[in-house]
Amino acid sequence: GQREAMARGVHCGRSLSVDQATAAAIVETYMTGLYTLKGVGQKFGVSESVVKRLVYKKTKPEYRG
Repeated sequence: GQREAMARGVHCGRSLSVDQATAAAIVETYMTGLYTLKGVGQKFGVSESVVKRLVYKKTKPEYRG
């Protein structure tokens, strides 16, 4: 059933904790090299793992974590 739903374009799973604009800003901020994962998370009010996941999605598209 889940494969059929995905084939129809239905989003399966939990939604993102941040919107697309914020996600892009998080990745940009981290990529400057001035902040750690933890520092970016504190700045945007999200966990370190959210920052890591967003950065990995941008820099390593083949990564599924």
